[in-house]
Amino acid sequence: MLSHRVSYAYFIENIPNGLFVLHSCDNPSCVNPKHLRVGTHSDNMKDRHERSRYNVSGKNNPMYGKTVSDETRNKISKSLRGEKHYLWGKHPSKETIEKLSVLKQGEKTSLSKLKEFEVLQIREMYATGVYTYRKLGEIFDVHKDTVRSIIKRRTWKHI
Repeated sequence: MLSHRVSYAYFIENIPNGLFVLHSCDNPSCVNPKHLRVGTHSDNMKDRHERSRYNVSGKNNPMYGKTVSDETRNKISKSLRGEKHYLWGKHPSKETIEKLSVLKQGEKTSLSKLKEFEVLQIREMYATGVYTYRKLGEIFDVHKDTVRSIIKRRTWKHI
């Protein structure tokens, strides 16, 4: 789940099926719940058009022929290297990290295809040495990479 959707679901309310979480600040990496709202795809496209946020190239690009200052270039470079955290312009507090760490996990999320008992079955079956990631994926109707992430505890760490 994308971080702005997690923030909205945690701090405001669950996201109704089929709706998007839109940014009022035009910063895609922003997770400030005060800058987020739900809307339809049409709402998102309307915002995009009104704020001229669509990708344009060549002479149609408002930056065409303009130079960027060294200061701006450095800011962009730092953000691309992850040196600036965009959570309200500062690093999150310990309290915020603790709140986010108890978010919906596993089968409690709307995106989960598996139940906890199935994840445990996958681990047990793999431990026998009889089943491959691919075979387990076929049995449980998930991709082999999903199975690998479960086995290596990259996902479903909480059980």
